[in-house]
Amino acid sequence: MPQDRELERLLGKPLWDTRVAYIENAHDVYGDEASLVEGREEQRRKGYDVELVDLRQWKDDRAGLRAKLAGKDMFLLAGGNPFYLRWLMRESGADAIITELVGQGKV
Repeated sequence: MPQDRELERLLGKPLWDTRVAYIENAHDVYGDEASLVEGREEQRRKGYDVELVDLRQWKDDRAGLRAKLAGKDMFLLAGGNPFYLRWLMRESGADAIITELVGQGKV
């Protein structure tokens, strides 16, 4: 697929060698686990090395969250409630951390 080739170009590596921080907290307010499982499996089918990162667990440990995210090549934020996600990203510091890491070449 053309978007996969472009993503590989941005990453500078093949998709199968891509470490992904999968953030699905925007969906926290809905409680529909089935759609979350489907989203996780879709990323794995693409060959990504996916790790679920729950921002709620990092609200009091920004240094730990930064270390966790810095070890990833790409950040994927699943859909859901954008207002809740935005609040949680600010509370955890993920917004500033991801912005900084993208500035350093992460996708």
